This record gives sequence, C-alpha cells and structure tokens, in this order.
Amino acid sequence: MEFIGLNKILEGESKFRETQIKKAIYHDFIDDWDKVKELPKELRSKLNKHCLLDIDATLFSSKDGLTNKALIVFSDNNAVETVLMRHSGGRNTLCVSCMVGCPMKCVFCATGALGLTRKLTVDEIITQAIYFARLLKKEKTRINSVVFMGMGEPLLNYDNVMETIRILQSPNGFNIGARHISI
Repeated sequence: MEFIGLNKILEGESKFRETQIKKAIYHDFIDDWDKVKELPKELRSKLNKHCLLDIDATLFSSKDGLTNKALIVFSDNNAVETVLMRHSGGRNTLCVSCMVGCPMKCVFCATGALGLTRKLTVDEIITQAIYFARLLKKEKTRINSVVFMGMGEPLLNYDNVMETIRILQSPNGFNIGARHISI
C-alpha cells in the first residue's frame, strides 16, 4: 500500500475528504474504496484505480496460534517481517520493522548480517499495522500495543518512525496511547 499519489487525487476536493480517507484507512481498516460510502462514487473510482489498498503478504502462524508472522512484500520486491503476539486477556502486541535489513551489524542479530538495503517509508511501516489490524478486526479485537523491534534500527529512520507513531496515536487512526508504543 502506497499513498504517494493521494494528494494529487485529492486536488480540488474539500479538505474534509482527506479526513474521511485517513479515517477509512487508519481507523476503519478498509480493503476496498467502494466500502467508503460517504465518498462520492467518482472519487472512489479514482482511489480504486490510483491508490490500491492491497497488501502483498504471506501469513505464518505458530502451532498454538498465539503468534502470527507476516512476510510483507513492497512494490520494489523488498520484504520485511512483522509479528503479532497475542497475550492472555485479549491483548495484542505488534512488532514492526522500519528498514529492509539493518546497518548496525550486531553479532547476535540475523538482520544485521543482511546489511542495509533501505529505510521504510511511513506508508510501508504503517502497512504492517494495517495488515494485522484488518485481521484482528475480523476477530472483533484490535492492536493494543506496538514495538519497533523488527528489522532495522528505528532511530536511524527517525522521521518516518515518528510520523508512523503519530498515525498510531491519532484518535482518527489506531488510537494507541503513547505508553503502549515502544521504540
């Protein structure tokens, strides 16, 4: 999922359309623009054509079903792993990646051995959360906390990580409190 062209699509539209679209993506976790009935049909058609909501992912589950790992492939064919950990009491923690590979080369870390391919964009980081938010929505539950402990060193992708956190905290987004986000 990439929203790079979203601003161009919204040219000439009322400002509140952006708010409706962000709510649909980051709060309602829609997977088809036609489900956003408050948007005009013409705009939904443009969005379906130029702002795809598909996520290319392969899901793997632990034997007990409490841990799910997704391999998410981006438009340039680079991939990252993201993990959902389910805890007793219905809590769900998401572990996200912020880079493809990592430049740190920590001896204990397999990702460090890969070296750095590139930093993830905000869209690519938030896509990991959207993928699992959609899955949990079907189960009538949600992501309760997020940790930036996947591939990459979060502070080396500071601006994109911080913008992602703003989306995660937004009441029109995931609405996850600051105490439930760890870097």
